[in-house]
Amino acid sequence: MKWINVVVLALLLTACTISERAPTESDASEVDGRIVMSLEYRPLEILNVDWEEVLKDVLPKCEDWGYSGVQAFGRPIRACVSKSGLGCELWHVNATFQCTGMQFLQDN
Repeated sequence: MKWINVVVLALLLTACTISERAPTESDASEVDGRIVMSLEYRPLEILNVDWEEVLKDVLPKCEDWGYSGVQAFGRPIRACVSKSGLGCELWHVNATFQCTGMQFLQDN
């Protein structure tokens, strides 16, 4: 009986995969200065998202819009987008970023 538990545990551990993926832009509003970054993952995936790196990736778009900085707007929001009898089969995560420090145009 103990061997069965060990085998089942080993199978569960090997079924998990570590995913290092960067979210992609899914929505943006220049007027509001907000950018939404999204990604999807499956239950047995262990996500390793470097949110500080995502901030650096979002900054150039904010600068293009005339802002000088960016910060996370709340926490990432996770929602199940595909369910089965065993629970959620696919999770969707949205992280919103707020551009900050509006740079005003100056007349020359």
